[in-house]
Amino acid sequence: METSQRILRSDQIVAARDQEMGMVIARMAHTEWLQINELCRGEFINFPPAELDLLYAYIQDQGLRFGIHCPLFQPTWLEEKGLYLAMLDQNTKRRRLFFRLVEENLEWGSRWGAEYVLVHIQRMMLFDTLQNGELSTSDAEALVWEGAARLDELSQQYGIPIYVENALGCPFFYESEQYIALFERFPRLRFCLDIGHLLVDATLYHFRADRFIEQIAPYIRSLHLYNKPALGKLENVTFEQFQKLRHKFPVHPSQSPADGWNDTETFLRIVLRNNEHCIINFEVHPSLYPDYTYTQEGIRWVKALRRQILAQY
Repeated sequence: METSQRILRSDQIVAARDQEMGMVIARMAHTEWLQINELCRGEFINFPPAELDLLYAYIQDQGLRFGIHCPLFQPTWLEEKGLYLAMLDQNTKRRRLFFRLVEENLEWGSRWGAEYVLVHIQRMMLFDTLQNGELSTSDAEALVWEGAARLDELSQQYGIPIYVENALGCPFFYESEQYIALFERFPRLRFCLDIGHLLVDATLYHFRADRFIEQIAPYIRSLHLYNKPALGKLENVTFEQFQKLRHKFPVHPSQSPADGWNDTETFLRIVLRNNEHCIINFEVHPSLYPDYTYTQEGIRWVKALRRQILAQY
């Protein structure tokens, strides 16, 4: 009897852990993916303003756990694309706009009951004037420490955790040691590792993604999970190539590292070994697989793999 009770409790714990799996969603039409895949949370980004009332009603009706990926929507006062704003940006005006946008999203998060608000650490700088050497690594780090201190204050002010995500293509802030220094200095900030962004940076700046994850794993609190095929050499990247680099392919068990795909299983084992409660949000571009069967198969595979990994720890 005691053994069966232990098994029951173990099953209940695994079921509870499934609540840490969700999806990044940008349209009401895509919220059905949460039900189809039996996912218990959402991370909402760039919603059409006309759909915000519908989204809030949906969250309330479903009792959904959720976070806000800044921006929840593109505000009318902001001409710059909100998704491209970040705390590491040498442009003073854009930095001010970034913190105004963050505070607005924290206000929405407070009213709606969001578990967190997520922001980008770096501006994607591949095509900025920053490529001309106008910023040093030490200058970039100083901007990050200054920005992180402000985010830490805002998080405490609004009572909402702030997750910071690695963007791609910033030649001044990409090393694991820099990220570790960030979270050692500001332990209240939480790290969302975007796997695809990491893979691009590893190729651009010549480091191993798996070693990066091993070093930073103790600080990872959430994942944006998708995959990329082999990227090859990335030199003198054109704007068209950059747009393709941003494509988000669904994870799938057929994707073999031998064929150039990221080793999703190995990455998950490293992360979950360090944090069994890590949030996993699937992120894909719907246009790449409009029938969605491939994506569903990948989600089922990751859910089963996650349970298997957690059962071992």
